[in-house]
Amino acid sequence: MTGIPTEVTYDTIARGGASFMSADLNGDGLNDFIKVTHAGPDLPDIPQGDWQVPYSFTVTTEVYLNEGNASFSLSETSQETVSLNIQDYAAYDPDLPDNLFKAYAAGDVDGDGDIDYLASSYLGESVYIFENDGTGAFSVQARSYLEQGYSGNEGRLADMNGDGFLDAILLTGYDRNSIYVMVNDGSGQLTDVSSSMPAEAPPGNPQVVDLDLDGDLDVMLTAGGDGRGIYTYLNNGTGQASRGPALIPQGDSSSGVGAAAAADFDGDGDIEMVTAAYMDEDYGAPRGLRLYDIVEGADGLEFEERSYDPTIVGSVYAPADYDGDGDIDLLVQAAGNRMLVNDGTGHFSLSAPIVPGFVTTEYSWVPRVETGIFHSADEFVF
Repeated sequence: MTGIPTEVTYDTIARGGASFMSADLNGDGLNDFIKVTHAGPDLPDIPQGDWQVPYSFTVTTEVYLNEGNASFSLSETSQETVSLNIQDYAAYDPDLPDNLFKAYAAGDVDGDGDIDYLASSYLGESVYIFENDGTGAFSVQARSYLEQGYSGNEGRLADMNGDGFLDAILLTGYDRNSIYVMVNDGSGQLTDVSSSMPAEAPPGNPQVVDLDLDGDLDVMLTAGGDGRGIYTYLNNGTGQASRGPALIPQGDSSSGVGAAAAADFDGDGDIEMVTAAYMDEDYGAPRGLRLYDIVEGADGLEFEERSYDPTIVGSVYAPADYDGDGDIDLLVQAAGNRMLVNDGTGHFSLSAPIVPGFVTTEYSWVPRVETGIFHSADEFVF
């Protein structure tokens, strides 16, 4: 991203700690970037017998506008002091900076026509909406309560109850291993209406899509470890969950399904699911690319395998029409980043590397891409 400094110094060490989100901030049709960092004094010790202590830190939000020539310029910087009570259980050996504050997704949360963003704090058991004042300056609009996991928390914005306001979808990581839907009252205040623990493992890779074609948005997610599998959160139209299908392989915890992607890959109007790292050779499920139909079964929706290609293995992500031929392609991490080119029927061919493989450092990560438009997308962590 030319023109955007990505190195972040936290506690005098150059390391991760910035969240990058993308959206059209100025209405010119080009996607801009929001960069969010935070800084504060050393975390306090919690005296014996106390269960929380007050703490304040500063969140800095920078807006980088797209100049239309693959470069971005800083147009606005705003700072907000955030005060919270650090919980004693969370303050023990915290994973900084993400445990203190992390921004997830950008969108117009309050319906006023500008772009706000969603963030949370594990240490403070809080979810935040940062409101845009219309000029690109951000401040806390609302704070809501939610216990989260030690690490691996993720968030999305989507209208889960059809009232025209973006709601929050929170995946809580280690120790919680749950998905929560928090409904927005229009002011950014979020109320937990439903939750689900799909597995005894942290969920991740969330995708918001109408899986069952009933007119509301559902969530597909994955989990690893002993609870590995591909899971669904089927929305009943209010943000609450009804029973959804799960694809769970058998075998030991070293096996994994990798990432999964959901979209209408064959153009029939239904949603299909693709995964390419489902591997458990000893239990009759060798790795390879599989496409599943989502069908009505005896006990509700089920995944039904339709095709299998053992020559393509990797972690799929970012469904979009990359070659402009009208169907949905994929990206896959397989000896570098490659494109899976769809022939229009849901059959894919593997391209040469788009981005060759490279070795990262402890605090350098490959950006995770959603759909190319990014405005409700995953963060970029550097």
